[in-house]
Amino acid sequence: MGHLSANQIAQTAELILATDDGRLPADPFKLPVVFRSLLEDRLLSYRTVSQNLQAASGQRSGHSGRVKESLPRLRQRLRDGFKFLDALPDFRVSESEKQSALLAYGWSGLKVGNLEPKDRVFELARLALSMTPSVQPPDARYPQDLLAQIELELSILAEAEPGSRIGNRSAATQARDRALKELHRAVTRLRHYYIACSDDIDETPELAKIGMNPTQRTGQRKTKAENGVKPPEKPLPSVGAG
Repeated sequence: MGHLSANQIAQTAELILATDDGRLPADPFKLPVVFRSLLEDRLLSYRTVSQNLQAASGQRSGHSGRVKESLPRLRQRLRDGFKFLDALPDFRVSESEKQSALLAYGWSGLKVGNLEPKDRVFELARLALSMTPSVQPPDARYPQDLLAQIELELSILAEAEPGSRIGNRSAATQARDRALKELHRAVTRLRHYYIACSDDIDETPELAKIGMNPTQRTGQRKTKAENGVKPPEKPLPSVGAG
């Protein structure tokens, strides 16, 4: 059958079924129930897993979009927390208390540092929620509205981040590939069935009805003259030839 694309394999299966619908029961090329059921089941399976793959791709894209939107917002909320502590006046929080609060919230080196790694962002966000009740003095604790924003972004990421990974789509792709392979095998088997139904073997014109070109033997190929191509004329003998 040569190399066929996924769409060509599915289209061939559909053409086989559509052609069989028009055959009378006495037609020797009418598919037996067992063969027709095999093709119908495998075509349905392939269509189903293909739809699942499309759905997984769409969900992954949607989750990735939410991660791309939420993660920068969470980074900014964490910077807001650092700025809040850093801006506290001495008459409310002493320098040593401010440094202790910064360390408690995970700001090692008393600086913002690199907020690109997601692991560090998640760690700082979780520390903000867990450490706030115990930070002293109370004036050095993150404000409640800031904590609410951090908690919101964390919940968004907790839901969207796992779905943005390739694993879900990879499993759907493998299922689609397996179903396509099984469908291809069924189509190939039915081609052999059509060949077995006629003395013409693989030259039977019935193959063309299901989108498969029948084999053309060398002796049956048209000559250039039969195709309307004029053969070259023989050269005239040269003057003086004996």
